Amino acid sequence: MFNNVKSSFIFKKIINFLGERTKLLLFTYNKNIQKKLNINIIDYILFSKTLKIAERNGKGKEYLAINKTLVFEGEYKNGKRNGIGTCFYLSGKICFKGNYKDRIKNGKGIDYYYNGNIEFDGEYKDGYRYNGKGYDLENNIVYELKNGNGYIKIFNLFNKLIFEGEYKDGVKNGKGKEYNYNGKLIFEGEYLNGRKWNGYFIDKQVNHELKKGKGYINSSEFEGEYLNGKKHGKAKEYYSTGKLNFEGEYLNGKKNGNGKEYDFNGNLVYEGEYLNDEKNGKGREYYSIGKLLFEGEYLYNYRRRGKQYNIREKVEYEGEYLFNKKWTGKGYDDEGNVIYELNEGNGNMITFYNNGKISFEGNLIKGEKNGLGKEYDKNGYLIFEGEYKDDFKWNGKRKEYLDTKLIFEAEIQKGIIIYSKLYNKNKILEFKNGNGYTREYGLFQAENLLEYLKFEGEFIDGIKNGKGKEYSYINNIEYEGEYLNGKRHGKGKEYSYFGDLKYEGEYLNGERHGKGKEYGYFGTLIFEGEYINGKRKII
Repeated sequence: MFNNVKSSFIFKKIINFLGERTKLLLFTYNKNIQKKLNINIIDYILFSKTLKIAERNGKGKEYLAINKTLVFEGEYKNGKRNGIGTCFYLSGKICFKGNYKDRIKNGKGIDYYYNGNIEFDGEYKDGYRYNGKGYDLENNIVYELKNGNGYIKIFNLFNKLIFEGEYKDGVKNGKGKEYNYNGKLIFEGEYLNGRKWNGYFIDKQVNHELKKGKGYINSSEFEGEYLNGKKHGKAKEYYSTGKLNFEGEYLNGKKNGNGKEYDFNGNLVYEGEYLNDEKNGKGREYYSIGKLLFEGEYLYNYRRRGKQYNIREKVEYEGEYLFNKKWTGKGYDDEGNVIYELNEGNGNMITFYNNGKISFEGNLIKGEKNGLGKEYDKNGYLIFEGEYKDDFKWNGKRKEYLDTKLIFEAEIQKGIIIYSKLYNKNKILEFKNGNGYTREYGLFQAENLLEYLKFEGEFIDGIKNGKGKEYSYINNIEYEGEYLNGKRHGKGKEYSYFGDLKYEGEYLNGERHGKGKEYGYFGTLIFEGEYINGKRKII
């Protein structure tokens, strides 16, 4: 969509301050601007409409266009978030709840960690934390801000410190230190308006100096230039393991120009063009074994048009994409024969596993499974046959196998399991008429839309009652214990994103309540005592 990144950078920076609706009108009717930014206006209009840029007033909800995941719910005025609102992680957990003004956090609010614990509770001003208290992942108060000033600490998912330093006017200003995810000190010095300004990037052998935001850094995690406190020019980034993560060009702190991305094992997974930290322009994706997966054009970090290859290096699809969904094009078998055609996400499609066996065959509407279809596992067993609605299994029969052994079968009506059997060792756990033991499933957007086991347990009259287990989208247990009327109630255990025990004790109406124990990472006991309405009782 955009080329000649450096030559038109200033112009693009000005354009980026405009609202989406203004940009759409400006780009649509001004061919000089289209030419300057090398815009395919059809692409821009299509993506803008899909992103729902129309003005909203009153209460409403925002969803990701790619998979309809709820990301915000609250009040709007003149198309912007204004009033009380709640923001969500892709997992469905709350990331922020509080007051907005013109789309920005203003007034009272609470930020949450990914695990549901409070990260900051207080007052915001112009999007910055202004007055309040900050917590680590173990609910300990680690800093306090007054009028945007204070000494703060920031922690990662492992509850390891990644920044500590002075805040002024709501951003990093003054002395500070940064640490990597292993806890190693990587920068120490002064910050100016949120940017590293004076100090040293610390490596095992040499300290690399930064003066007034400028310097050449050659450390174990970054190699390249800084300008005005931001990455600028050609650079390399490394994982904490020492493996190369990215190599390419930066402009004003963001990936702009040509670059390459690598996975944790050092395998090349993408090479191509970037704009404002996103894949924009021509590029290629690779399987981890080095074979070509996709080549074509990208827009806003998503595939827009090109060719997709299977593991056997044969073209399996050629055409247009919308948010990585196959949109308008043709699908092929290994002999090059056309086996399906899509028009704006509509048509019958067949997909395959890497072993060449069919994974899905059925009807699509607007890029989503809708209507009749079939799914198979990697061994070729039929695991669903019936009707889909917006990618959900809606009406039909499903089966699950462990290797070649049947472990679960169910009948679905309007997306709800009405009858099922779960084969557990020598037992058959049955569910019918809303009562018994069964499963619930959810959808998660990764590179593709994935289904995962969300809950397994006992129901009474269609509501969770009795013992059960909740799972994350990566199949780790998040909670196991007792339920009453659909909520955690009684004794139970919570687990972290990585599967570590983080709480065991009593619950009431979905919250920790009563006696309990709380654990930090690596199993360290950090609190034992009583909880009231989800909070520790402090004596």
